[in-house]
Amino acid sequence: MNHSPPPDQPARTRALKLLQLARRGVGGERTNATRLLLTHLQANDMTLFDIDPGLPVTQDLSVLDSLREAQLELAKLGTDRQDEALERLVDDPTLTPAEIERVLGVMDLQILARHRSEAWAHLDGVDSGRYAALVDRLNPKALSAFGGSVAQRVHMALREAYWRAAYPLRTLRVQGEVDQALVAGLLTGLGGIGIRVLADGVEAHLDGDQLARARSMMVQDLPALRRTATDALRALGEQHARAQRG
Repeated sequence: MNHSPPPDQPARTRALKLLQLARRGVGGERTNATRLLLTHLQANDMTLFDIDPGLPVTQDLSVLDSLREAQLELAKLGTDRQDEALERLVDDPTLTPAEIERVLGVMDLQILARHRSEAWAHLDGVDSGRYAALVDRLNPKALSAFGGSVAQRVHMALREAYWRAAYPLRTLRVQGEVDQALVAGLLTGLGGIGIRVLADGVEAHLDGDQLARARSMMVQDLPALRRTATDALRALGEQHARAQRG
């Protein structure tokens, strides 16, 4: 679902400009803009929410100091300053899931990916043509599986799509929940993609080097990791029991 801002009406447009000055201005400019904003809201029976649905339903302008920069940029969506706002918002790691949804609702995901895929491919040590070929397959819904800014999520989605296509799904046979959790952690640390715990093991898309290192760690390091994990689990159980006992 897209959460569209209110129509770009004259009253809202003026309120938005005054809001920007009241939040970012200095000295007398800020004081004057705050006064004019309050007068404007009162005269038009508006609240900050009427400027943008991400802002609080209030005319109390003392909240301006606590507003995040992202909220001010989101208020520009649906205006002639939308492109300017999107340039900042796509790299903002503080956006909430609802705010990310709003951004995705008005931006072209493929344009962002095409613009940055060459740099991302260079960072990941991948031929840029491989990433470029996968851009059109990107799905906004898939970004929810990742964290970070919109751009970081697109990068990770593109990397995962490439990895799934380039490297086979490997299954490492592991028994027991503790060992399976440890091996899943090892594969995460090695950069495996699509990690999933099965009834009798752990699977992931791995390249040859990752597979070899994972197998080596399972032989050399897993016993010691298991002891550490078991001790931690025992201590956790003891702590819980003592807390319940009072």
